Amino acid sequence: MTDKIDRRGNSVVIMGQQGDTRNYRVFNVDSEGNIAAKISDRSGAWKAAVIDIDRATEFSGDDVDRYSSLVDLGDDFKYATVFIPAIDSAAVTPYLQRDGQVATVPVASHFWNDADADTNVIQSTIAGTGGITITFFVGCCQYLRLYSDQNQTADRTFYVKGHN
Repeated sequence: MTDKIDRRGNSVVIMGQQGDTRNYRVFNVDSEGNIAAKISDRSGAWKAAVIDIDRATEFSGDDVDRYSSLVDLGDDFKYATVFIPAIDSAAVTPYLQRDGQVATVPVASHFWNDADADTNVIQSTIAGTGGITITFFVGCCQYLRLYSDQNQTADRTFYVKGHN
């Protein structure tokens, strides 16, 4: 039994019982809304996400010392694994976009912390100087930017890969 069916772009998300967002399945849908195929274990290619401290601003509120370039993962994916290079000490957070337009303002990626608590938590690394990989839950998203909560003093190239 399912509690919720949610259409997102060319995919449909079918939630598990009690609205448990940790228990869901993603399916591709055709142009008429018919379920075409279950999205299973697959992944995209590695993509560069560059904090380029000299680039022009791209969206309202953009801070070029903190936001990366827009990354198109190539499809809607459940997770994004990020290779974080050596950076000035900072926490890194994925910011998601609903489309691939550079002028779209990205939003922080949150998740429900506990099924028994009515709270959500922003996804982020702890502050550090990089040299790690981390996997974020991005919930069926194709476009994202990475955000550093501290200014970077030089260009930084991160690598991101979407997967289910």
